[in-house]
Amino acid sequence: MKQALVYLCSGLLLGACGKGPAGKTPETPAAENRDGMYCYRSTANKDTVVLSFERKKDRISGQLSYHLFEKDANTGTITGTVSGDTIFADYRYLSEGVNSIREVIFLASENTLTEGYGEMEEREMKFVFSDRRNVLFKEGIQLSKEPCH
Repeated sequence: MKQALVYLCSGLLLGACGKGPAGKTPETPAAENRDGMYCYRSTANKDTVVLSFERKKDRISGQLSYHLFEKDANTGTITGTVSGDTIFADYRYLSEGVNSIREVIFLASENTLTEGYGEMEEREMKFVFSDRRNVLFKEGIQLSKEPCH
C-alpha cells in the first residue's frame, strides 16, 4: 500500500510538470499501472464478485469468485495478460463439482474494472469468446478498486 501511495504521489508530481496543455497529462487506466497487488469488488443486488491479482509486467495471476444470488457460487484462479486498458485471462474454477475454464475480459478505467460479455463457444476444453471484437462492456459487472488485505 505504501508503494502504491509513493507511485501515486510521484505520478501527480510528474503530471504537474508534464507536457501538454496546462501541464496536464493523459490519465493512465488502472490496467496500465505498475506491478503489484490489485483488488476489486462488486456488490449489487445481493450479488458479490471479488477479483484480486498480482501484476508482473504484462502478466497477471490471482483469485476470482462469483457469489450470484440464487445461483451456484464459483471460486477459482485467474491467469492472463494486460494489453493497454484490457485484461485477457483464463478463469479456472469449480462449480457443481465440475472443473471448468472460461475466458474473461475486463476493461479498466480510473478505479474500476468492467467485465465483458458476449457470445461464447467451447474450444479445446474451455469456453472462449466467439469473437473478441464483439465483446460488450456497457452492461457488464463493474468492480471497484479496494485496498488489498
